Amino acid sequence: DPGCVYNYPGFGLTASDIVFDCHGAFINGSGRQGFSGITGFAVRNITVRNCRIENYRFTTVGLEYGIRMEDVEDIAILNNTLINNTGGVIINGTGDGSISNRNVSIAFNFMEDIGRGSDFGGSSISLKANYSSVMNNTLRSCHNCWNVEVDGARNLIQGNYVFSRIQSDPF
Repeated sequence: DPGCVYNYPGFGLTASDIVFDCHGAFINGSGRQGFSGITGFAVRNITVRNCRIENYRFTTVGLEYGIRMEDVEDIAILNNTLINNTGGVIINGTGDGSISNRNVSIAFNFMEDIGRGSDFGGSSISLKANYSSVMNNTLRSCHNCWNVEVDGARNLIQGNYVFSRIQSDPF
């Protein structure tokens, strides 16, 4: 329901073959520390779409992302709004540094005020995957961070609108 607000430390996607459609609902981190809005580990065939994820902020525990996934395959991150998070979307590898993620699509998302208040920054989009794409996203006001960071082979980065990377942030 678009009118719903979830003041929750985050949602964990623990099963494969699902569509997580927020239908415009708001997932609010409320500045909570140590959590990301939506996480998925070792899952396959997942779609996350139509979510509004805000206020997942940096702590000493680590970087909080709107959406964080690791060791995944066939993932679609579509039409989400991520605002005021330390990082936007991260698709990370396994702990041994190898790239195990494949077929990830990050498209038609809006991200704003990523990295604000953090000396370490983060990334609007951090993709460590092969055979994946980052397309048609709008990335605005990335504070002390990378807008798009990619590691892997045979990835397509196309049609993203990037503006206002801010080097220093007094807040």
